[in-house]
Amino acid sequence: MNRRKIKLLLNYSMALLFIFLISSEATTQQIHECIGITMLAAVLFHQYLNFWWYKTLLRVKKNILSTVKNIITFLTIIAFVFSMISGLLMSEYICPFLRGTVKLSLARKLHLCATHWLLILAALHIGLHLLNWINRNISSKLKPICFGITWLISIYGFYLFLENQTLDYLLMKSQFAFLDYKLPLWRTLLENITMIISFIFLAVLLNYFLKNTEEGKK
Repeated sequence: MNRRKIKLLLNYSMALLFIFLISSEATTQQIHECIGITMLAAVLFHQYLNFWWYKTLLRVKKNILSTVKNIITFLTIIAFVFSMISGLLMSEYICPFLRGTVKLSLARKLHLCATHWLLILAALHIGLHLLNWINRNISSKLKPICFGITWLISIYGFYLFLENQTLDYLLMKSQFAFLDYKLPLWRTLLENITMIISFIFLAVLLNYFLKNTEEGKK
C-alpha cells in the first residue's frame, strides 16, 4: 500500500473514530476512553505522515486561502490537545492515576468546551481541503443537486447544533453534558454526522469564495 492510500485510509478511520467519540452517550465510559486513546494514536500517525506541512510553513508564499487553512489546522490541533488532556484528567480506566489531579468540575468544563470546538474546527478543516475532491469526482451537472441536498442537511444540522445548547459548551458555561441516553445509537450518530456536514459545507463555501477572490485579483 503506497503512502497516499495509507493517508486516505487513516483519514477515513479518524473520521469514523471521531463520530463515535463525540457520541459518548451511545457508548460506555470504558469504550469512550478506548476510542479516545485510539484516536490519539491515529492523530499522532497523521501528524507523522504530514510532517512536511510544518516544514513548508515558513518557505511557501501564502495567499488568503492557504493562510485560513493553516489557521484552522493550528486551531484544530490545539482543540484536540485540550480535548485529550482534559479527557485524561477525568479518566476512570485508561489513566485513573490522573483523575483528580485537577478539579473534576474544571476538567469537565474544559473537555466539553474543547470537544465541541474540535467538532467545528475538524469539520472546517475537512471542508477546506475537500474542494479538489469535489471537482474531481462530482460532475458539473450533479453539483447543483448535491449543493441543494447538502444545503437542506446543513440547515437541520445548525438547528441541532443550537438545540443541543452547544453555545453554552463553547463558552464554558456548563460543566455537564445534557444528553439523551434514550436515543438509539443510529440516531445519535446520524445527528452528529449531520452537524459535522453542516460545518464541512460551510467550509466548502468559504473555500469557493476565497478561491474566486484570489483568482479575481489575477
